[in-house]
Amino acid sequence: MIRAEQTLVLPPIPTSARRGREFARETLASWKLGELSDDVALGATELITNAVRYAGTDIVFRLVLDGKVIVSVRDGQPALNHPLVGHMADPYATSGRGLHLVAAISTDWGVTSVQDGKEVWFALDLPEAGSDDADVYELDDRRHDEQSTRSDPGVAI
Repeated sequence: MIRAEQTLVLPPIPTSARRGREFARETLASWKLGELSDDVALGATELITNAVRYAGTDIVFRLVLDGKVIVSVRDGQPALNHPLVGHMADPYATSGRGLHLVAAISTDWGVTSVQDGKEVWFALDLPEAGSDDADVYELDDRRHDEQSTRSDPGVAI
């Protein structure tokens, strides 16, 4: 089993979320796990944004490959403000959904108290070998629409 780890220290500024996404995509590409990029980028954005917004300290962003991909954000704010399980943000609220998104995309996630703050993390299973992402074009042949007489499966309607 291959184990790898990459770490990036980010300042507590709004552009850190973008830099974290770029770092995550570059790291996953180097690990040949680009198919996880969108989920990791979404989760990383939420965790980094929360750290920038609420902690105001330097952020240690880490990706670990060890049988799964583990993404963590560590900050210097010791307060562990756990979200209410099953509680959703007001439909008109402009925030309050981030950790729900992280929970939805990950196989596991949590908050860990550390000596100088806290670490919020999530884990994603590795893609199965030989599995492909869903291909919209494969569905083209299965249409039962009698008016659809397309013979070019490379162009989706």
